Amino acid sequence: MVGLEAFQRPETTINWAKEAIDEVCAGAVEYFSSGSFQLVDETEADGVHVHKLVQVRPLPEVIPQRATEALNNIGNAFDQTLFAACAAIGRPGQEAHYPWADNPGKDLKRRLEGNNPEQPTIPPEFWDIIQAHEPYPRGEDYPGGDDLIRDLAKIANRKHAMGVLVQCKPASISFPGVRGSPGIEWVSIGGDWDPLKNELVLARYKGTHVKFGDRYEFVFGLSFDVPPPAGNVNVPDALGMFLAKAQSVLDSFNQRCAELGSD
Repeated sequence: MVGLEAFQRPETTINWAKEAIDEVCAGAVEYFSSGSFQLVDETEADGVHVHKLVQVRPLPEVIPQRATEALNNIGNAFDQTLFAACAAIGRPGQEAHYPWADNPGKDLKRRLEGNNPEQPTIPPEFWDIIQAHEPYPRGEDYPGGDDLIRDLAKIANRKHAMGVLVQCKPASISFPGVRGSPGIEWVSIGGDWDPLKNELVLARYKGTHVKFGDRYEFVFGLSFDVPPPAGNVNVPDALGMFLAKAQSVLDSFNQRCAELGSD
């Protein structure tokens, strides 16, 4: 038996991911607090005035780079944990990969057993642990599952550079009263962040003598350039949840191997 020292590799990989996430968080705080956005007034060809918040400083490349490294390291940690568990109980684990599945029924069973149910790829001693961690998305015909974790695992397993986008939405907007210009025609107020133009339109109007104060509160964040659910979650938050799952899986396998070694 190799022993529990086999778990040092996934522990190290998880620590690397933690360091990368910390750098993503620190970089995001610096970016969003250092004049990366400005309030701008423009006049379009048809005379419509546009008051908007514009991203004037590109997102530093180190942020998506470190986010990608964190995601990939977390994804690797799941496979490394299973390999370490197999080594710790003296079973071959070279072909064993953490069994991310589409459902808790046939698909998970197939991934646990491998091509030969008589000699399963993943030792049966670990099946209940994997089932308890629900490595599959939610479904209408069964309880449990986690869409976000499953989506992040898919992204990590593709091993490609992950895109990270700036997102911004107003927490509150207080427009000043409009006086002294009876000809003002309001076209619209408010809007959504445009990730292609990197701007948020606050107001569109026609007329003159309109002044906007600085009574705004905005919520800034980062998002993955993927569809929901991962695309709807702030990047550091999503990475933190994925990391917590990897650590929980590692702890479960470590404890089980310790129990098996004491038998």
